[in-house]
Amino acid sequence: MREKGNDVNKFWNDFKRTALESGVKETVAVWYVKRSEQFAKSIKGKPLRSRKNEDVIDFLYNFSSEKGIDEWHKNAF
Repeated sequence: MREKGNDVNKFWNDFKRTALESGVKETVAVWYVKRSEQFAKSIKGKPLRSRKNEDVIDFLYNFSSEKGIDEWHKNAF
């Protein structure tokens, strides 16, 4: 039986690979993974499939004022 941690790691590796295969640069793909992991943690206890586009936009907007967030990060949404 596979451990849950292995399934999670595989998911994020597949997520990054898909982004790279779609032409996303490596550094940007890593950024997407990190933010997606943060979003998933922020909705702990709530099914991801029940989240709406507005939930993602709100999440991105809330951290857009953090130090180190570049202009392209803010314009991504």
